[in-house]
Amino acid sequence: MDPNLHNKDKNIVQEEDRSVTTLSENGDSTSVINELESHNSTNDKADEGDTKEYGNKDGSLVNQEHVSHHDLHVGAGVDAQQSKGFLDVYNEGDKKALSFSYSLGYTENHMNINFWKKILCENTPTQERGWLDDDHIDIWGHILLNTKKPVSCTIMPANFLPTQLTGLWKDEWIALVNGSYAPYRAWSAVDTVLLPVNKENDHWLIAVLELKTWIVTIYDSSSSEINERWIKDQLQDFDITKFLKSTAYWETSGRKSTTVDLNVKFAKGIPQQTNWMDCGIFVAMWLEAFCTGTAELKIEHGKTEDHCQMYRKQMADVIWAYSGCS
Repeated sequence: MDPNLHNKDKNIVQEEDRSVTTLSENGDSTSVINELESHNSTNDKADEGDTKEYGNKDGSLVNQEHVSHHDLHVGAGVDAQQSKGFLDVYNEGDKKALSFSYSLGYTENHMNINFWKKILCENTPTQERGWLDDDHIDIWGHILLNTKKPVSCTIMPANFLPTQLTGLWKDEWIALVNGSYAPYRAWSAVDTVLLPVNKENDHWLIAVLELKTWIVTIYDSSSSEINERWIKDQLQDFDITKFLKSTAYWETSGRKSTTVDLNVKFAKGIPQQTNWMDCGIFVAMWLEAFCTGTAELKIEHGKTEDHCQMYRKQMADVIWAYSGCS
């Protein structure tokens, strides 16, 4: 990811140069974090660590060192008073404690200290600092679906949409759409599908698909004509009519089968990032906003970077709590 690309394409919109709708005057975060204590201690740089594989239970994030000490169920909650704070362990550079495995049902990955460094903007090289990978977004979406239990929406994996462009849909993707992997809900049972989109490992944005109207609204924290053209091309190449037929959507939804034409729109007047690295955090915040039914971000005007940095720490704290590491 080259930060200069954003400057070159004028993707970054400085708040003093553009009128941005202020959604909150106090900057409060409607957050999963409210269920836990926030840790605000200063971050010291930790050493690089190697990925280590650990065991896991279905539907949970697990660190093997703690399996015997925790009955791990995502969404069960954590007593922050009885658990060691994430930043305390992170600052100690305990690579083993910071490594964990997670299962999304259709895949299992193993994370190490670099996972946390990216959230906290302490990774290198500098041009990749603060960049969130698919794993961050997928874990966050998984936790939101488990804890918020939204009834009207579901979240697809970060690499879901681009994979479909080939017209060859994996069994795992069809199972996700059918609701075979908890907590992902079947498309036939919801009205809205949230699609995090990783644009060529350079920019994150989110597409919100309304199944009743077939309108796709794009929420982009760094709006530009280049991004708009790119996402339109992606969606035009997505043969959704053929895809829905392959997933038996019409039979299970009870809706009348039809040829679907996606109507792409772009959300206007939404908060914009003021640096080149917070696009993934904006996607994480939008996912939470839709899952909680607010569908808006509460960011105080002029304090976007501070808000995103706070959200990063809170996001890491929540993942830490639900990983079993705490």
